Amino acid sequence: MDLSENEVTDGNVSVDEDVTDDELMDIKEAAKYLRCAVSTVYRDTALGAIPCIRKGRRVLFLKSDLLTWLKGMRSTESGGAA
Repeated sequence: MDLSENEVTDGNVSVDEDVTDDELMDIKEAAKYLRCAVSTVYRDTALGAIPCIRKGRRVLFLKSDLLTWLKGMRSTESGGAA
């Protein structure tokens, strides 16, 4: 049974993975997605603050990881005066 890279098997049934959320991005694409400067992404990646995948000298990001990371940064406290 031949499966493409985007398919996994679940028992005897082949199921397509949801690859749209796991889109790989380079550092420029990640900066655009996060709406910040490329230098900020480099710095925060070096500090270990942003989840990334290192492949040789390349730094890659999963869109789903960035979204989860952003959601985790939400403040649960109100910032304004009561």
